[in-house]
Amino acid sequence: MKQKRGCKKRKYQRLHLLLSVSLGTFVLVLAVGYIGVAQYYKRHFFANTWIEGMDCSNLTAKQAEERLTAEIESYVLVIRTRDGSKEWIGSHDIGMAPMFQEDLTTMLHKQNAYAWFPKATKGKYIKEMVKVRYDEAKLQQKLKGLSCMATERQSMPTDAAISPYSRKTGFVVVKETEGTKIRYDVLRQKVKEAVSTLKGELALEEEDCYEKPKTVASDPRITAAMKQIDTYMRTKVSYQFGKEKVCLDGTWIGPAICVDKEYRVSIAEPKIKEFFDHIRKAYCDPSRPYQFMTSYGKMVTMKGAEYGWRMNTQTELKEALESIKKGEQKEKQLPVSSNMEQALAKELGNTYVEINLAKQQLFLYKEGKRVLESALVSGNERAGHATPEGIYFVRSLETNRYLRGLDDDGSQYSSYVNFWMPFNGGIGLHDASWRHGRFGGTIYKTRGSHGCINLPYDKAKQIFQVVSRGTPVVVYQMKEVK
Repeated sequence: MKQKRGCKKRKYQRLHLLLSVSLGTFVLVLAVGYIGVAQYYKRHFFANTWIEGMDCSNLTAKQAEERLTAEIESYVLVIRTRDGSKEWIGSHDIGMAPMFQEDLTTMLHKQNAYAWFPKATKGKYIKEMVKVRYDEAKLQQKLKGLSCMATERQSMPTDAAISPYSRKTGFVVVKETEGTKIRYDVLRQKVKEAVSTLKGELALEEEDCYEKPKTVASDPRITAAMKQIDTYMRTKVSYQFGKEKVCLDGTWIGPAICVDKEYRVSIAEPKIKEFFDHIRKAYCDPSRPYQFMTSYGKMVTMKGAEYGWRMNTQTELKEALESIKKGEQKEKQLPVSSNMEQALAKELGNTYVEINLAKQQLFLYKEGKRVLESALVSGNERAGHATPEGIYFVRSLETNRYLRGLDDDGSQYSSYVNFWMPFNGGIGLHDASWRHGRFGGTIYKTRGSHGCINLPYDKAKQIFQVVSRGTPVVVYQMKEVK
C-alpha cells in the first residue's frame, strides 16, 4: 500500500517538473522573441506609424525618408474650377522637395523599442516633421499660366439690380451673376496651404477664390425698393373730361420711377409733368383741333378759342405726386373753362348755334333738332372786321342795349338792339333793324358789321328765347356745300 502511494507521488512530481520546464521554456522563448522584436524596432519605426499622413510602418529611417521624398516628388494638386473643369500643379512644376525638421534616424532612436507592443496597437501620428520646400517664382508662374486664369475666361460678377421700366414686364429684379473672375491673391494663398499640407484637391468655389457680387437679389434694400415701386405702380388717378377718361397709371408712372445705386426710389417730376402736358394739349389747349359735323353733312375741323377745361399744372402735379407716394386710386374732375360752366360733356351737346360765314347762314339746334335757320351779315371783310372762326359760348343775354364803338373814320357810333347775345368779347348775336330785311349773300364783304352777327328781328328773338348762358356758338367757313 505504501509502495503504491510512493509511486503515485513520484509520478506527480515528474509531471510538475515537466510543466515547470515547459512554462519556463515558453516564457524564455517569448522573452527572447519580444527582445528580438524590440531589437528590430530599434532600426524600424513601429507598426501603425504615420508621418505627415504617410504610412511608415516597419520602415527604417532611410526607407521612411525615401518614401516621404518619393511622395512629395510625385505630388499633384488637382484644382477644380466653378464650371467643373480640372487643372493640375505637379511637384516638378514648382520644384517641390522635402525639408525634414529632424533627422529620421535621430527620431527613430528616440522611440522606446521595448514598448513596441502597446505602441503598435495604439498607433503613432507624427506631424510637423517634414515641411515642403518649393520655388515661389515657379509657383506664381504656374498659377498665372492656368487656363482658368486666362483673360478670356475671366468674367466679372454682376450685382443684382432692378430692371428699367418696361411696358411688357414692368419692373423686375435681375439676379446677380457669379462670373469666373478669380481673386489671384486668395488663390495663391490657398494653393500654398494645399501644397504645404500635401492636400490632394482644391475646389476654388469652396475655398472662396472667386470674386463675389456685392449685391444679391435677396438684399433687403432691393426688397424694400420693389415694395415701394409696387406702391407707386398701383396708383391710378382718373381725370374725367366729359365722357372721356384719362388715367395717370403705371404706363405714365413707370418711366418716371428712378432707382439709384443705393436702391433708393424716387419720382422724376418732369416725367409726370409730361402727363399733364398731354392733358393740356388734348383738353385744355384752345388751339387743339375739334371735329364738328355741320348741317351740310360734312365735317369741319375747328379750333375752339374758349372751349376746354382749366388746369393749374403745378397744383395738379403736386397732388399727383402725393397720390403716387400713397398708391392711391381715385377719380378727379377738372374744372371747365369759365365760359362753359354749363357744358356737361366734351361734345358740344344738343343745343347750340351754328354759323357758316362763307354762306352767311345760321342754324339753331335745340335738344338735337334744328329749330331755326336764318340768313345773316357777319363782319366787314374789306374793313378788316371779319368775324373770327372758332367755338365760343354765349356769355350773357341782354335786351334793349346800345352798342357803341368807333367807325373806321374815327367817329363814334351807337346802335340800338333789342336782343344782345355776346359770345366773343364785344362780338355777339343781335337783331339789326337798320338793314331793313337785307341779309345774306355777299353783303359782309364790303358792308358787313364790326364783327357781330346781324340777324333779322324775329330770328334774333327766337334765338334769344332758346339759348342760355354757356350755349355753344360754332363759327366756321365752308364754301363747297349743297
